[in-house]
Amino acid sequence: EKYSSGCRLIMVGTSASRVADALRSRCLCVRVPGPTEGEVKEVLQHVAKKENLGTIPDKLATKIANCGLPEPKAPMLAERNLRRALLCLEACKAHKFPFEEYQPIVLPDWELYVDEVATTIMHEQSPKSLLTVRRKLYELIINCVPPEIIARRLCLCLASRCRSDDLKAKCVKLACHYEGRLHEGNKPILHLEAFAANFMSELKRWQLAQA
Repeated sequence: EKYSSGCRLIMVGTSASRVADALRSRCLCVRVPGPTEGEVKEVLQHVAKKENLGTIPDKLATKIANCGLPEPKAPMLAERNLRRALLCLEACKAHKFPFEEYQPIVLPDWELYVDEVATTIMHEQSPKSLLTVRRKLYELIINCVPPEIIARRLCLCLASRCRSDDLKAKCVKLACHYEGRLHEGNKPILHLEAFAANFMSELKRWQLAQA
């Protein structure tokens, strides 16, 4: 506080939950809304022009802005995330260039890897499967994918594969619980593994009830 009159810091984040209360009380919090779909498309076209990629076809730009998600679900799941849209643009360029209007959207490798984790969980609920899941989650963490993002993506992948609304609700409840634990603890692998293990338990219990 000694230099507060002549020094200003600007901190940017998606959540203030991990900022200490003592620090938060000394800050002016400004909430900035995410960019609209039109603004994301405008940035994509600007980046493509700067990188000498030409003009992105409008339908392809819309799909990239929505991160390849189906139109009805895109506004909810894409979260108007400009960083993710730029990563999708980079992946699309590496997959196929020049761009075509109807070319498929290539998801980032880490998202495909989380999808594999979800498939492993749904396929088999056993200690052996849990060890495989732990190894894959650890690989994601050491490759600098934020644990909170891993938990959120894994929850979406698992919920989309659930055949029961009750099981979906339990999946979301577990994800919320362990995401909170992630903020409080300092070993994310433990909380991600606990989320996977508890969901396996709930899934196995539901399968036995249906048998």
